[in-house]
Amino acid sequence: MTQEKTERGIPPGSEGGGKRYNPKGRKRDPFPTIALDDEVMLKLVMPDNLVRGLMGEKNIAVLWGSPSAGKSFWGIDLGMSIARGILFGLRKTLKGSVLYVAREGQRTFPNRVTSYFEHHFLSSKERQAARADTPFRLIFAPVNLGPANKTADVDRIIDTADWMVEHFKQPMRLVIFDTMRAVTPGMSENDSDEIEAFVDKCKRIAEATNAAILIIHHSGKKAALGARGSNALIAAADVEIEIECDETTKKRAWSNNKERDIEGEQHFAFTLEKILLGTVDDQDGEPVDITSCWVKHGDRLDAKLKDNGKASGKPQRDLYQWEMARDALFNTLANFPVEQPRTKQYPPLEITCTTIERFKHELLATGIISVDIEPTATEKDKEKAQARVRAEFSRIRVTLRKKNLYRERDKLCWYPGKTGPAAGQTEADG
Repeated sequence: MTQEKTERGIPPGSEGGGKRYNPKGRKRDPFPTIALDDEVMLKLVMPDNLVRGLMGEKNIAVLWGSPSAGKSFWGIDLGMSIARGILFGLRKTLKGSVLYVAREGQRTFPNRVTSYFEHHFLSSKERQAARADTPFRLIFAPVNLGPANKTADVDRIIDTADWMVEHFKQPMRLVIFDTMRAVTPGMSENDSDEIEAFVDKCKRIAEATNAAILIIHHSGKKAALGARGSNALIAAADVEIEIECDETTKKRAWSNNKERDIEGEQHFAFTLEKILLGTVDDQDGEPVDITSCWVKHGDRLDAKLKDNGKASGKPQRDLYQWEMARDALFNTLANFPVEQPRTKQYPPLEITCTTIERFKHELLATGIISVDIEPTATEKDKEKAQARVRAEFSRIRVTLRKKNLYRERDKLCWYPGKTGPAAGQTEADG
């Protein structure tokens, strides 16, 4: 084969070994090929850099479960964790912009978001600032990615993502469709061709925005048989996440049933913790308590709930707790700085400080320190639980101090180095 043909990218054919297939003298237009020693083939790629052990950039993920299993709460918690660059269920995340297309449960969706902020932030001032600054946006307007709409709404989603990147100065990381049924009017969930066309639209959005796509979907009438409709959806996905809810015990768990290039199936417990958001008057002037829930992540299970899964071995947070605590400290310093007194007992002003109480709250909110207090617990049991929290918090601080990652004085704490990772920089970028 001539050098000229090689440089034009024409793949080796059958020169000298027979005739090539070339009907009617058609002009040849071969696909470009990539050599095995090309730079792109030599670069190592982390398959799960978006959420450690769960999904990577531009992945297509499907989250499915029965009604009221907690799918939207789980999706909000995942999206907020990425938008804030904090741990998701003790898993590192890659910080960036998140777009949530909420087409089901819109009326009470604000309550669900409020419950997240009520749990994760200490004061109304913190919550107000976080609502304004977090690169997380919602779409309540109708979105049509079904067979009747070819590309118009795909382009609008891409345009919205581009606007978010420009507005927040954060790369696009995740687009969530809640639910598939609600964003695909007219599509038959049992038609594999129409499902594949919808997935192709999701892939186009992922390629154009560099974001992963999370499709929230329902289970069939029998949850044990899997996601509703054609199995073409799961077959085309990079990641499959199943959410279970035991209707009798109200125990919940999520399982990563399928992940390309990542460790096999795993199962994790979680609960929806009820929280009082406030009180409003009904049409008769009677006060009504408004409540919602936030996601509390639990321990790894040895099997699914339907297979009588139990907590397996040591709680997962104990395996690398100090590293997670370090990341939580960096995020707290970046997001909740406090100016220190200008005395010799404190670091110079170029070193950021935060309050010890705020650091403790971050550890509790992200599940690095976990405390289980039953609603029926006695005052003595509650005090014992709080004592365990204080002991765990003390142990973490001592460990970080020994590793020269932490200092404190009075009510303030800081990282002793002159510079630390920026908020959300807890992944492959640092």
